[in-house]
Amino acid sequence: MKKFLLVILSLMMSMSIFAAEAPDVFVKKIADEIFEILKTDKDLKAGNREKAYKITEEKILPYFDFDRISRLVLGKAYPAATKEEQEAFKKNSRNGSNNSEKNIPASKLKSGQKMKPASACNR
Repeated sequence: MKKFLLVILSLMMSMSIFAAEAPDVFVKKIADEIFEILKTDKDLKAGNREKAYKITEEKILPYFDFDRISRLVLGKAYPAATKEEQEAFKKNSRNGSNNSEKNIPASKLKSGQKMKPASACNR
């Protein structure tokens, strides 16, 4: 839970660096802009995932410091990782694929085994 709170705090701090206004005002402005797009865009209402990814990439992800997030999440393991491993972790974090079944070869799963959601692993 501490790591999660540190990541959220880190994200809020990194967002406020980019903003000329108070962090809460900045976040509300971005959220309002996104909600307006969600309300009015017909492609998104029709379920166009590619457009949703594009909007996320353009409107939300630029405000996240994935290098800092990676350092916080990996902790002591971060300096021990190679540059390639660090970059791969950051890329997977940015793409939201760290806990995805598509990244685990079927040969690594036992017959009938399912992946647990990340939240279930932290209990």
